[in-house]
Amino acid sequence: MTPNQMKTLVAVVESGSITAAAKRLFVTQAAVSTALASLKSEVGVELFVREGRGIRLTEAGATLFEYSKKILGLIDEATLVTRGSGVGAKRILRIAAVTTAGEVLLPRWLDSYISIDPKIEVKVEVSNRNRVFDLLENHNVDLAVCGTPPPNRPFEVRASRGHKLYLVVGRSRLTQFGDAIDEVHRIELLSQSPWLVREEGSGTRSNSDELISRLNIEPQLFTLSSNTAIKEACLLGAGVALLSIDSVIEELKDGRLSVVEVPNTPISKSWNLVVRRDEPLNLVAAQFLDHVVSAAYLQQYRPT
Repeated sequence: MTPNQMKTLVAVVESGSITAAAKRLFVTQAAVSTALASLKSEVGVELFVREGRGIRLTEAGATLFEYSKKILGLIDEATLVTRGSGVGAKRILRIAAVTTAGEVLLPRWLDSYISIDPKIEVKVEVSNRNRVFDLLENHNVDLAVCGTPPPNRPFEVRASRGHKLYLVVGRSRLTQFGDAIDEVHRIELLSQSPWLVREEGSGTRSNSDELISRLNIEPQLFTLSSNTAIKEACLLGAGVALLSIDSVIEELKDGRLSVVEVPNTPISKSWNLVVRRDEPLNLVAAQFLDHVVSAAYLQQYRPT
């Protein structure tokens, strides 16, 4: 079993088809099919089955897919660590961040860190919660900036800072949610207003869904792929949105956005710097962690 075969398997699964995987890998469809056939022959079991015009992973294929992601991540990690261990070697920091942290918080942390370590090379992937934790677990990154990690996966919080999620509305819709409106009427208006939400797999989306359920309403949902896009749509009056104070604090200060007060809000959450449990951090990642703590961007995590 070769790294190329595993890369091909991962590309097919993640892109959804042989055609898309070929484009992603910059090879022909025949090369993808040949790699999959060789892999099937080597392991001796079916990895995919035909389903309509497409293909679907078998249980064995799903197992090999998970192992392949981990093995490829470890190969990448081993290469980077080895390259970074020599005299004058390049220092590389690999981070994944959920969208709000990646768009709002991480840039200023990195700017501060780079000012004291200007030769550092930084690789950042900003994505939704599910993708961020997959990258961390599979050794594609060394650190993740995110919300609370799932309890059943091998993660550990090293530093943390609280923040709150507020339901906000743009100036053009504000008159509908004035202080004079009672709570029952306000919730009724929320049921009639579009809600601007993230895609499935996002932590912000999960929080929005939970709040909608608690309010016992069924509003129209508009799905956008980033919190910045949601904020801009909210500013234009397209609907209401549940967003972190870190992403809307300036707009709340200058009055372009306002808080809609409803039960169960604001929602208290935390930004966490998360690592793989029971694994030593490499030197570059450890130094970045020390920096964000010493600069008070995050505080050392102390379990209660």
